[in-house]
Amino acid sequence: MAVRKDTAVSVIIVNYNAGHYLLDAVQSVLAQTRVDLEVIVVDNASTDDSLAAVRALSNDKRTITIVEIGYNSGFAHGCNAGLKAASGRHILFLNPDCVLSANSVSRLSRFLEKNAKASMVGPLILGPDGREQAGCRRDIPSPFQVGCVLLGIHKLLPNHPRFRHFNHTQRPLPKGATIVQAVSGACMMVRAADLKKFGAFDESYFLHFEDIDLCLRLTQDGRDIFFLPTVEVLHHKGVSSQHRPVFVNWHKHRSLIRFFRKNFWEFYPKAVLAGLSAIIYLHFLATVPLALLPRRRRTSVSGWDILTDGNTD
Repeated sequence: MAVRKDTAVSVIIVNYNAGHYLLDAVQSVLAQTRVDLEVIVVDNASTDDSLAAVRALSNDKRTITIVEIGYNSGFAHGCNAGLKAASGRHILFLNPDCVLSANSVSRLSRFLEKNAKASMVGPLILGPDGREQAGCRRDIPSPFQVGCVLLGIHKLLPNHPRFRHFNHTQRPLPKGATIVQAVSGACMMVRAADLKKFGAFDESYFLHFEDIDLCLRLTQDGRDIFFLPTVEVLHHKGVSSQHRPVFVNWHKHRSLIRFFRKNFWEFYPKAVLAGLSAIIYLHFLATVPLALLPRRRRTSVSGWDILTDGNTD
């Protein structure tokens, strides 16, 4: 991962059939000012025309590198493939259905430059309705906290650090930079040096929870993760996942089990994690009919949806 002195930020976008949203995302990157950057688009064997539209772009001041993978390798593998081609001091992982606000890249990059202990920073992620999306400021979910959400205990004790919801969406938006345990993989900027030192995304996650896993590894090594609410990013969310809803839903549940087994296996009784895994699998089976509904007819039915969403689809 060689670092060129003239490149401050490498923007990595992993694409899978994102349609015109990919073009919007890339154009929002190309429109950024006050920062030297490069754009790396990693395509996971898309079958639509999203990649062709990006190829048609021409910009003398920006470099667009396209990395084509011959199969759908998943989000983590795609990010890591883009990382191999990156030369920036800072790496911005950006979903193909995100649109950056003006000067957001330079502001995130400057924040890392000015805060030596900061390893990662994430912006305020807004949906098309203008509301904050779940996941852009959150705790690392433990099996205990997930159990509290499933049982609804978090509603009885919303401010207790052990029983509260791991997403901070219902809490007042801070006015300035705030240390959090995790931000969303839909838009996160990380120091390239820290990715080299602590490792990039764990490719055993195909989709979802790879971003939380990375955040956990960084915080375990004493690095700080910041949420910066003064920088806003629009996220349409779910653009790639709508083509294969059951497939994506399966990986949401599978990745949650993987996350618990990898990071909490030695801290919890095996029977507890086995029981929780069984509940997660049963929940997947119960939600298959809902996933098959047309997208416009689906509704968010529980805190579980907020748990498994909020990062990468």
